[in-house]
Amino acid sequence: MKHVNVIEQMCKAVDKATTAIVLTHNIDFLFVESLLLPRLRGIGHPQLTIFADAACAAGSYRDQYGLIERLGIRYRVVPVDLGGARRFHPKAFFLCSETKAALAVGSGNTTHGGWSANQEIWSDFSHPGNGGGSEIAAFREYLEAILRYVPDSENIRKDTFAAFTYEKNLWLGDLPEPGGLAWTPNSTPMLTQITNFAASDVRSVDVLSPYFDPTGEALTTIAGIATGNVNVLLQPRRAGLSKDIAVKLPGTVKLRGIDDMAEDRRYKFIHAKAYVLHTDADNVIAAGSANCSMAALLADSHWGNAELMALSRAPRDVSDDLLSNFSISDVAPELPDTHPADDWGIETPDLRILAARKDGPHLEIHYKSVAPLTRLVLCSSDKEFGARDFDSEKASFTVEGVIGTIWLKGVSTGGAEILSSPSWVDDERSLRMAGPERQIREKLDDAAARGSLTGVEFLQILELFDQHVQRPVATGTATKRSSTEELAAPIRFTEDDIYSDGFGKPPSLFNAAVPAGFSETDTLALFLSFFQTKQEATRRYSSAPRHSDEENEDENKEEQVQDIRVNESEKAKLGAKILRVLKKIELALARPEFIAGRPASRLSADIAFISLLMTKSRSDGYISPEEFRLQTLQIWKVLFFGSDGFSGIVPRQLESLTGADKDAFLAELSGPKLSAAMALWCMMEWDSTALDARNFRFASASLAARYFWLAQGGTVDEINAELDRIATKILPLRERERLFRVWADWVKDGQALETLTNALASKDQKELADICLRTTFEEDELAWQNGKGFCSVASTVDRRSRDRAELIPVNQSVRLKVKTTYIAPVREILAADIGVSENVKRHVFVLIHAAGFDLSEAA
Repeated sequence: MKHVNVIEQMCKAVDKATTAIVLTHNIDFLFVESLLLPRLRGIGHPQLTIFADAACAAGSYRDQYGLIERLGIRYRVVPVDLGGARRFHPKAFFLCSETKAALAVGSGNTTHGGWSANQEIWSDFSHPGNGGGSEIAAFREYLEAILRYVPDSENIRKDTFAAFTYEKNLWLGDLPEPGGLAWTPNSTPMLTQITNFAASDVRSVDVLSPYFDPTGEALTTIAGIATGNVNVLLQPRRAGLSKDIAVKLPGTVKLRGIDDMAEDRRYKFIHAKAYVLHTDADNVIAAGSANCSMAALLADSHWGNAELMALSRAPRDVSDDLLSNFSISDVAPELPDTHPADDWGIETPDLRILAARKDGPHLEIHYKSVAPLTRLVLCSSDKEFGARDFDSEKASFTVEGVIGTIWLKGVSTGGAEILSSPSWVDDERSLRMAGPERQIREKLDDAAARGSLTGVEFLQILELFDQHVQRPVATGTATKRSSTEELAAPIRFTEDDIYSDGFGKPPSLFNAAVPAGFSETDTLALFLSFFQTKQEATRRYSSAPRHSDEENEDENKEEQVQDIRVNESEKAKLGAKILRVLKKIELALARPEFIAGRPASRLSADIAFISLLMTKSRSDGYISPEEFRLQTLQIWKVLFFGSDGFSGIVPRQLESLTGADKDAFLAELSGPKLSAAMALWCMMEWDSTALDARNFRFASASLAARYFWLAQGGTVDEINAELDRIATKILPLRERERLFRVWADWVKDGQALETLTNALASKDQKELADICLRTTFEEDELAWQNGKGFCSVASTVDRRSRDRAELIPVNQSVRLKVKTTYIAPVREILAADIGVSENVKRHVFVLIHAAGFDLSEAA
């Protein structure tokens, strides 16, 4: 037997893990959060689901809940209640990535003792390689058996079994038939499964178990299957068999002592459970969770515990190696006078919470009560909630926002008040997050707590986001909203709204001169908010103090200049890498799987997050203004414009939906957070005078014109609140008020351009051209072409010429040739009566001038 750390052994076997599943009887939540989660974090942040005995989990939570932080958000614990005095007792650890799966089946609980301090036994398997495919296939079947005891298990099944259905998990392709594991509940008792696996007469049996049933029935039954002796290995001072039971055992049962050969390990409790069946052909080893008790070895599907054992065949020298680190004595150790308790004190309150799952404001609780209830109330630390509806097993509540520890208070038909033990709540939307999402959250969380994000860490976040957009997002029941969470469809602002005096001005409480809260910490918290659910509490971080040493600021200037040169060189290299990843994200967005694999709410958050990534890349100097504009236009082309200006992935998705489905998708996609983030994106190059910036400004206007909900995703007050949040968390003082102005101008751009387009589209192109009486059109002059929009004249042309003139559509790469008599200059169009208001004309004039075109004669 090798001494190994099971966590390290498993984490070395699987890199870039996506799923982690643990089975345990007892659970130490602090062990999970302080040791297991950090180690899993280093191999890809897999989705962690822990199945634990319901009574043990409730007891541990009651003792530790004041210290637990991540339960129900970062990882899920599923309490398993078999009913009565039956216990959920298996121990296993499963990990998988897209290329490999690994499984450990053993005797250790998910505690410090079970995975570190005790002497435990584990059998490990991996696939492909190491011949562990049959055991992994069998483990999948065992999970199915377990889920029958979990209330409303469909969502748990989706999360847990995603590993066994995800098409990218290549190891699934050649998974063999199930085998190599024995388990209960099962119609065939555990001991019978083990002897069936041996398939041969058993000469003798070695038994290693810390606990025995108080009648010795299981040992007696084992003695009945062996023609020779049954050697029972008992640890001195820890023997789980009493004198009165030992004297009643058959004569073939031989009690022997076992202890670690290393003196410094003899204090460790031997908690391992193993049975070695010696046959004429070979030896069979059964190792895992089953103690030598009736509930573990002799039970069927109707009574007894849930257990899991790994079965293997081995020649004698290999099976002898199993206990090679131990010394075995022919003399029985001193036995206790009374039979030791199994330390399974079962807490059975009259009212028990079996599961509490929250999806948005909808909280569903599964519970058990010994008495019928006439009233049921959900209690938290500061509030009580009446049940919307409840029956004898399940209750529904509406809870907005964050809720921590809960308990139930019921009133029985006899008028007695019954209280449950405290329990946790699973936030389904947080738990559904995939590995890259969780890694982004953790990196941002760590950086926010530290108060800074290095350039390398920013690059890592970009790379993780690239992985995120390449993977589908689990939706669960997120697409079904409760009545309290219905979203209103976006409503267009009227022209009177847009041109009112107060439009685009910061709210009255906004003060651009007050730097309160602005720091890199707040910027990172803003980033993090796009990977949090509405149900999560916002962590508050302390910003690192800013120091100034004015007396010494002129010293060592030469060395500082040298450092700056080195830093700028490194920054340029990092910027090139960042730009490459941004291009990879652009390509990933274009894949059909991106939009097909995420709900509208996640799509909205992803677009907003891209805005922040682009903004930070530009503002921190990793990419140049030119690179920012070009990369932005490329991403907008994928998302919104497509090759013809209207066929990006978002409008195509909307076109594929109809009726209520389309309305619901758009209502969830749009919103004040997205509008504010898009305004920030536009602001970065809004006032640029560079020649190529005109495409950027026109593209921004086209977005707001074709997809008004991008700019108008809420009421003015709602959008102002989000602009305020962004301005105070990410922008320097001088830029804060400007964000409000840019958003207002962007809305006006969109409304004016949409109104003008609709007015001109209703008119014949020749009719528009005839408004102009000039005979010469200058190079770069702006014209209007129905179906193409604004175009610039490629070169000076005489209207009387019979040659076709070349026009360059703004924001489109393909040029077109038209008859000179069909050119309609915008200068004259805006001076004519075309059925639009003066407000619209004036703002179109502003937009065109801001984009670098000269319309001075039309002023």
